[in-house]
Amino acid sequence: FTEDWPSRIGREISIDVAVTAMGRLPPSPVVACHGCRVLTVACRPEMRDSNASRAAAGRGGAIEAVAAVMSEFPCHAAVQAEGAAALAALCRNSLPNKERAAGLGAVGLLEIAFDSAGGGARVHAAAALTSLSVDPTVMTAMRESGVVGRFRDCLLDGSLPPALRGVLEGLVELADGDETADRELSPPAGAAGDGEWARYLRANL
Repeated sequence: FTEDWPSRIGREISIDVAVTAMGRLPPSPVVACHGCRVLTVACRPEMRDSNASRAAAGRGGAIEAVAAVMSEFPCHAAVQAEGAAALAALCRNSLPNKERAAGLGAVGLLEIAFDSAGGGARVHAAAALTSLSVDPTVMTAMRESGVVGRFRDCLLDGSLPPALRGVLEGLVELADGDETADRELSPPAGAAGDGEWARYLRANL
């Protein structure tokens, strides 16, 4: 698949096939990895109509499928890496997918992925956590569970890769600045001005 994968319908068919395959028994880490990769590519922001594909994936059970395989294979680094990337792609710019993922315990799953996978996979896990953390309830849970504190400690490591450092700095900045406390995650009814809409749009990054 490439960035010019032309057909949104084709992508949605591929998403459906991936979700179905990931749900087959017995569970397979190989199928899980390939299924998560299909979801990641189909929902990448550079894809045309990626928001529509992301919405279709959410409605079609993709979040549940990814959460299931990450739970099934907590010690399989490749599954954790691909699952984290898929959740990051699925939750970007999608409030329903963020809410669905949070409700399925994605914060805990992404913590496991962050610890079990290395390199770029840690970036994907941290990016997905950052996306979920715009919800004040999720941010509070992350503070209370110690996730934010752990990431703050990670930033003390001078050898931290720049890409990972950038993502972690963004998450810690959100937590320290209490930016999520007054975010509106639903469109403002009768918004009076640009400020209210800007706050809503920032909440759904």
